[in-house]
Amino acid sequence: MSNIHSLSPKESWDRLLAASHLSGENIAGLEQWQRDAGLLFGDQPCARTLRPLLLEPEQLERDRAMARTVVTALVHASQHLERDPVLARRYLGDWVDQFGDLLTLDPGYPQRAVLARLDVLPTSDGPKVIEFNPTPGGILQGDQLTDLFQQVAERIGFDQEWQIRPLLVFPGVRESLINTYRAWGGQGDPLLIFAVPRELKDFIDPIQATIDALAASGLSARIADPGELEFADGALRHRGESVGVLVRVFLPRMIKLIPGLDERLQGIYAAVRAGAVCMVTAFRNTLLGHKALFAL
Repeated sequence: MSNIHSLSPKESWDRLLAASHLSGENIAGLEQWQRDAGLLFGDQPCARTLRPLLLEPEQLERDRAMARTVVTALVHASQHLERDPVLARRYLGDWVDQFGDLLTLDPGYPQRAVLARLDVLPTSDGPKVIEFNPTPGGILQGDQLTDLFQQVAERIGFDQEWQIRPLLVFPGVRESLINTYRAWGGQGDPLLIFAVPRELKDFIDPIQATIDALAASGLSARIADPGELEFADGALRHRGESVGVLVRVFLPRMIKLIPGLDERLQGIYAAVRAGAVCMVTAFRNTLLGHKALFAL
């Protein structure tokens, strides 16, 4: 975005927001819109104010450079631990023991993390990284909120004072999914399955937004409990159809925490070990989310 006056984007937004006289009813409407769209974190709306995060071009490039640096360092640290069992034991203790061979399985593609995110706290001194999550979570909820705040920007006249370029996640998500599938050796348009244990009901709405976006772009995607997936005739299958891309939407530690989940994962285990499915959230990537890597 670029301005036509001396105020910062935040100052301009606050001034226009105050001048528009939006009321508590508008805040209530914002919350209800999010509930209707499934934009919740637990039982709370993702956004509880009428103020979006606004980044100027230099801030965006700074954040991108920071993200590249942090993720690159985490990847190198994780690879170092994979090569040095003694060092891994020193930093990770018995953490690796609970996963058996899952952390060492080759997913069949070179990327160390396909769908992942950095949790970052914005501060006056710049962004501070809290943790790295190598699972998708509600990765597309930001796009829905971006659409909402673009409507607010039009209503208060912010778009008349600034050139706005929305930061949308979905185009990159779709491209990453397909490129990883191609690198794995897949051809054509795959069936994508998001494996969500039925116990994780709060995950359904955020993932459904991703599925809807994939469907609108011409790809077939579904949510399935791991127990609905079976390894048969050399492929991972859901309702008899061959699964091309599998997205694991749960942490490996949940395998021990959710009763019966390990048994329901047998089809996935067999397909991954046979290299019969492109699992873009490979078990191997779990190590990237371990906070000990920051210390290393």
